Amino acid sequence: MFAASFEDSQDYPICGTTVCVSISRVHFEEQEVIINLGDSNSDTGGYVIVCGMSGQLPKVHTFNHDLAGRMCDGRLVIDFLCESVGNDYLTPFMESIGTNFTNGVNFAIAGSKTLPRFDSFNLHIQISQFKECTSHIDIGQNDLDGLSYEKAILKIPDIISEIENAIKAMYEQGGKNFWVHNTGPLGCLPKSLATYKKYENDYDEHGCLISLNEGFVNPLMACCGYGGKPYDFESNNKCGQGNYTICEDRSKYISWDGVHYTEAANGIVASKILSTHYFTPPLKFNNFCNISP
Repeated sequence: MFAASFEDSQDYPICGTTVCVSISRVHFEEQEVIINLGDSNSDTGGYVIVCGMSGQLPKVHTFNHDLAGRMCDGRLVIDFLCESVGNDYLTPFMESIGTNFTNGVNFAIAGSKTLPRFDSFNLHIQISQFKECTSHIDIGQNDLDGLSYEKAILKIPDIISEIENAIKAMYEQGGKNFWVHNTGPLGCLPKSLATYKKYENDYDEHGCLISLNEGFVNPLMACCGYGGKPYDFESNNKCGQGNYTICEDRSKYISWDGVHYTEAANGIVASKILSTHYFTPPLKFNNFCNISP
């Protein structure tokens, strides 16, 4: 994991291993602004606005109205990062009523990928919206969904290339400082564990799928889903659809719906990012954001 600036004269790598998340801060009228592009991991309500998915979300899935429309029981990693620098939560670009873009805007839409370029709200389309408007890229997990480790490795160069093109496009529009880190372990998602055909020797010592993951920590059970142990995930009864149930103590679960993290898990991820222990150089996020353009 690393932080970098386009003000640096030397070239730098776009990504470490798997999927990239890039954050760029720009100044607008003396004010710090965060612009986010991505998928459901950082979607703050765009998909619900575009596709009318509100009826498919649990009726009581968050205690904070400001967090409505997220694929989570509360805050996302991007929400915690906004809080860390004193910013309000990002408003979806597609929001037409009561919009507030003074601290930034969120182009992320659930289900988005890096490729193909012109499908729905994939990364290239989000960049086009960004250009029309006046940066944080949280995308790529959907590109790798369901792929074995061998197939994912073959696809990653194309994903990185598309993200590189996006960063260059943002740079041309004034973005200078970028933050990059990897995705979570797909082989530990309850959805993966419950739905993909597997054999006894497919699991690592933690119970995660080696073919998707190469090993990590803790096989996970969804907080919101159907079917009970071991994964509480069934394709016909997803969270918000069918006969789903919600766990009593969300703080004890890492997976919210079999695909996305809970607020508790997002908080842990954000705290690790803010700790500076997992990337180089060990630059604090708020200092990174306050670098002058």
